Amino acid sequence: MIFGENDRKLEAVGRVLEALAQLDGCGPPDRIAAALARHGVSGVRKSPCKCPVHEFVVRSWKPEEYGVAEITVGVVSVCVWFHPEQDGHQRSRLVLNTPERVSVFMEKFDNGEYPLLVKEA
Repeated sequence: MIFGENDRKLEAVGRVLEALAQLDGCGPPDRIAAALARHGVSGVRKSPCKCPVHEFVVRSWKPEEYGVAEITVGVVSVCVWFHPEQDGHQRSRLVLNTPERVSVFMEKFDNGEYPLLVKEA
């Protein structure tokens, strides 16, 4: 099936939102950490492109196949960056709110908690 450009972007955003909702649905940050560990997900502290949440979000799909250039995960927001359109425009982005429990997990992870989830850079 060939997707139109906007269909691919919508599918990519849907995948990001689904993964964030799955983590948020785990409950408090300690349960999010346990779920990530069960999935074998680890990451680099203070790295929006290599943190465990980012790794979880992209683990089961290839964002580049959906026109995604980069996904950055922060305590406040998640940015989905898309490749420039064919007409030469600059790349575009969509900013999503990081769910509160996921945000608290990220703060704790970045501050040294959950050492079993740390992957060396």
